Amino acid sequence: MDPKGLVGKTCGEFTVEKPIGKGSFGHVYLVTRTNEKPACSGTYKPTPFAMKMVHTAGTNVREQTLLEREIQLLRDLKKYDHKNIVKYVDFFHYKNFPCIIMEYCERGTLYEFIRDQKNKVVQEDKFVHILTQIAAGLEFLHGKHVLHRDVKSKNILISGHLDIKIADFGVAREIPIADPGQMSVMIGSPQYMSPEMLSQKPYDHKTDVWSLGCTCYEMGTGDYAFKADSITKIKELVRNNELPPMKKADYCQNVKKLIMWMLQNESVNRPTAKQVLDNIQTHRCKTIDSQTTMDIAKAVTTVSPTNRVEETTTRKTSVIDPPDSGMSSGTGTVENSLPGGLGSTVESTMAIISQSNDFQKLSCRYQADLVRLIGDNTASKKVSKIMKVLRRHPQNYDKIKEKVRKYVREDRFDKTYSIVMALKGIEEAIAAQTQIFLAITFIETVVKMLNPAAGTNNICLVTDSYKVTHYRQYPPNTTLVYSYFESRGGKYPTTTFFGLQYLLKRFLTGQVVTKEKIEEAKKICNSHFGLDIFNEGGWNYILEKHNGYLPLLIKAVPEGLNIQTRNVLFTVENTDPNCYWLTNYFESYLVQVWYPMTVATSSLYQKDLITKYLRETADNLDSLPFKLSDFGFRGSSSFESAGIGGCAHLVHFVGSDTLCALMTAKMYYGCDMAGFSVPAAEHSTITTWGKDGETDAFRNMLKQFPTGIVSCVGDSYDMWRVCDKVWGQELKGLVEAREGKGTLVVRPDSGYPPDIVVKVLDILGKYYKTTINSKGFKLLPPYLRVIQADGVNYETLGAVLENMKKNRWSADNVVFGSGGALLQQVDRDTQKCAFKCSYAVVNGEERNVFKNPVDDPGKMSKKGRLTLEYKNGKYKTIEEGKGDTSKDILVPVYKNGILLKEYTLDEIRKNALL
Repeated sequence: MDPKGLVGKTCGEFTVEKPIGKGSFGHVYLVTRTNEKPACSGTYKPTPFAMKMVHTAGTNVREQTLLEREIQLLRDLKKYDHKNIVKYVDFFHYKNFPCIIMEYCERGTLYEFIRDQKNKVVQEDKFVHILTQIAAGLEFLHGKHVLHRDVKSKNILISGHLDIKIADFGVAREIPIADPGQMSVMIGSPQYMSPEMLSQKPYDHKTDVWSLGCTCYEMGTGDYAFKADSITKIKELVRNNELPPMKKADYCQNVKKLIMWMLQNESVNRPTAKQVLDNIQTHRCKTIDSQTTMDIAKAVTTVSPTNRVEETTTRKTSVIDPPDSGMSSGTGTVENSLPGGLGSTVESTMAIISQSNDFQKLSCRYQADLVRLIGDNTASKKVSKIMKVLRRHPQNYDKIKEKVRKYVREDRFDKTYSIVMALKGIEEAIAAQTQIFLAITFIETVVKMLNPAAGTNNICLVTDSYKVTHYRQYPPNTTLVYSYFESRGGKYPTTTFFGLQYLLKRFLTGQVVTKEKIEEAKKICNSHFGLDIFNEGGWNYILEKHNGYLPLLIKAVPEGLNIQTRNVLFTVENTDPNCYWLTNYFESYLVQVWYPMTVATSSLYQKDLITKYLRETADNLDSLPFKLSDFGFRGSSSFESAGIGGCAHLVHFVGSDTLCALMTAKMYYGCDMAGFSVPAAEHSTITTWGKDGETDAFRNMLKQFPTGIVSCVGDSYDMWRVCDKVWGQELKGLVEAREGKGTLVVRPDSGYPPDIVVKVLDILGKYYKTTINSKGFKLLPPYLRVIQADGVNYETLGAVLENMKKNRWSADNVVFGSGGALLQQVDRDTQKCAFKCSYAVVNGEERNVFKNPVDDPGKMSKKGRLTLEYKNGKYKTIEEGKGDTSKDILVPVYKNGILLKEYTLDEIRKNALL
């Protein structure tokens, strides 16, 4: 097929933009979604994807099998969303040609990157950055028992700021690493094949490490490690280990030794991907001018009052050690599961501090920081003791370091975007060999952000007090408790379901139960009640039996769907019969989904109201996504509330001034930029010019922002004078000069909104040429609009638009902003949210469970197992296990501590029909 012949054509849901690559399999194209809606008028760029069209899949059974394996593997890997594995998007056939849609990496392949470098050699800092990410990706794959079998520079993609993605899983295999004997097929690219693969001997995950070593050699030389014109000659070069020296690369000897370690002929002598990762991460804090290499004893004795001060030789050293000098085996190191590599950051910073002349002075200060970084009070005390012992007995540094690693590894942290950024700051300071005090300053900054919500990140305490006692209250031999969440009615007849994913990611995913947390919760609860009442046995069972993962199954409505009230929205049940008490233990936490759900619902109905008036008074709905902006940060009860609620608003609109909402959307819903704003004045930037200088303030605004949209608040003194004298006369020429360049948005900010907006429009309409649209309503010129952002809620919004309609002004003339009303004028009863048990198993007997208060029929709960089905244009809950599970709208989203289904904000907006 002619690759250029596809340009402009539609393949599945995608439009082909241009060919960008080819291989033995077929071609790769740049594509975009055909029906993708713009997120921002005027600056819209469709999201690019890469489409791999396979021409060989139908030629033989082997090719077809490889393709099927690749698709299944990509689908399996997608749910883990590892940042160093290329993301799978879709699969379909176009004219019998299989097409795989993946994320687009705009910087091409590592092969191309290498050859674009000076002398075709990647600089050491970039080399370390790239190797770290490839090793992290391979460690992840090997942990999932996946062998890539074709690691090479052409299969490593690059995007963004040197973000690395492992791609092309066409020959990858999923196989237990413990049983590699069945793997002996020679497959992949000869220049990167391991000795065991070339000899068709059994191989395991270390064959990928050999290929990684070849790729590293290529980064340092610009050429293949083993270069020959036939496989026979390559075999001979590999067998004799005839590897030309890396003369072109100005790498430190230890980096070169690490590459040679990966290229050991005997696989048993090679490192694992994890060992490569651990040691190259340590190298990121390389070359420190210090007293001695990682010898805390000497560092302390130089300043210890109880020891003689001894002179030691200062030298420049790298803390990455080659195999022949005691390279770390990688055992016991901090896992890279914490945000931004927190564990390795703590370890690396400890290494720097241990080498500092000021260690004795810094250790007390750093101890407090480290204790707070651990977060868990019980663990904090243990770390405190560890640090004291460390100062008294520095010769035990290695043993003590392992204990610190253990506590860092076991704890969990709030994975917010700001924390990740601060941690990157720490790493950069260390990598740049910044002064030790600057590194400590970074740590203190991140410590402030690591303080967990409400003072704890202990999962055993994320509940109401009385629920701690409920494990004793269920009938004997209860083995299953099944509960559900619903909106029982309320202000709005439907509900936009949103926010459960945030709650699950925030506290419930992963290994959330530790011995230290159990001990802390026991102490707190027993003191709180004055009784030995904490369910220590139950929590220890979860720790021992389930390794600290919660044995629960949660099924939920896809986020973004708008569901009629009085329908099930999610269900929760225990998956281990001994953990029946766990289901309702987290009711109080899970019910907090009411907040983002209700904010999203409120935004939806305000959107519907705006849509109604646009249909009646405007020519189109093009401006709808920007018609209501979130100005609610200052009116929110907390930073976290603003982030969650503001993110919920962004399900239906794209206007927002709440930056933490954008970060929430990025961190928890995979949206790089969920909302947009414009330059805007506040009263202080106008009134500081003085009352007589108000016109100059407005003139300055137009001068500072000559193009695009700019908003000016006008009610500092006299809104009507500003509209009449300033915008209508003195600055009219400057406003008109924006035609074709941008828009001035005039903002009143006091008074009764329905009257104020119409009066502003009437005054501006006297001085500027208005037009009449096809519906017969007046429209200001495109360079002039009005924003009402004071006192806006569902009721006043409708009143403003209705008064505009009565006065023959199109709704296109105005946009709205809403603050505290948007994010705070809601509570759990707005939509009457409730979580109730509907089914249980006791003594092996299934029981349909419900409540039916005699004095409040509205609180009657549902019975039995539930399904949500779509019938006759409406959603309907089927009770008592009588539903058709094949038609169930509820999707398993969480099981046994693992997030099974993750939605992006784009997917949620699609569900919500943004």
